[in-house]
Amino acid sequence: VTHQLTALGLDIDTDKTELFHFTRSCSNPSLDPLINISPSNAPACTIRPTPVMCWLGVFFDQKLSFKKHVKIMATRALLTISGLCILTNSVWGLSVLNAHLLYKTVVLPVLTFASPVWFMG
Repeated sequence: VTHQLTALGLDIDTDKTELFHFTRSCSNPSLDPLINISPSNAPACTIRPTPVMCWLGVFFDQKLSFKKHVKIMATRALLTISGLCILTNSVWGLSVLNAHLLYKTVVLPVLTFASPVWFMG
């Protein structure tokens, strides 16, 4: 692969290279194959499989259950809501209408990010 990429004028960035296996069974991590690459611009390295991979902001796991993605996005939404709570104090702050508008424009996009990919309903 590295020879073909070099012939096309492309290089492999080993820091951004990940190996990921999709499987239905509970595989033994010690049985996962490794990939050895030797790019022209860096020393040879071994790429090991990773249990979760982030690609374009979507977190994939080996069974495509997207549990990790939902957990991470829910945590981000909760952090956003906690910031929103600071802005909507009962004594001073945003009105309920403005808080609702902020929720719809800030929190919901975080919760529903890439939902066509992971939503199963």
